[in-house]
This record gives sequence, C-alpha cells and structure tokens, in this order.
Amino acid sequence: MLRFRECFQESVLVWSDIIARRCWRGAKSPKAIENVRKVVNQRISKFVHSLGGIAIRHWELEDRERGALRSDGVHLNEVGLDTFLSGLQDGVEAALAWVRGVGRNAP
Repeated sequence: MLRFRECFQESVLVWSDIIARRCWRGAKSPKAIENVRKVVNQRISKFVHSLGGIAIRHWELEDRERGALRSDGVHLNEVGLDTFLSGLQDGVEAALAWVRGVGRNAP
C-alpha cells in the first residue's frame, strides 16, 4: 500500500474490510479466525487512514446471523450483496469528494 501511495500520489486509497462469515474453510477455531479478522480490519483501517485513505467498515454486515449470507455461510445473498455494494459506493463517493476538495476532512 505504501508503494501504491508513492506511485499514485494524487489518488485516494479505499479499503474495504474483510466481512464476517459463519464458517471459514479449514478453520479449527472459527472464533479465533473471527478475532483475527477483526484485528486485521482494525489495523489495516488505521494504516489506510494514516495514508489519507478511506476505510469502509460494513457495520451492517457484522452480524453473521442477520440474514446477509447464503446458506453456505460464506457468500453474500442478494440483500447482503446490495448492502456490501452500497458500502463500496459510499466509500468511492467519499473518495471522489475528497479528490474534488469537497470533503477535505473526510479521511
């Protein structure tokens, strides 16, 4: 990400968090994987913000039992995908506003 920032100095980096799942392939401890996912998201989000970027959190998808996942517990269903894509759109729009100077305090 640092290299990206060096090469594309006029760009705004947009990071999308790793979203929750009900199951992780090969995981001996799904709870441990979930904890690592949260830590990775937190650290990368903080790093992206330090570079002047935007991190998309997808709070609406944090509850794995909320009905956003297909029956396989991994892939998003139609509602979950709409929610995910809406979050991406919001992040890209925030980045565009930042580049255009509309939201100078955005990230």
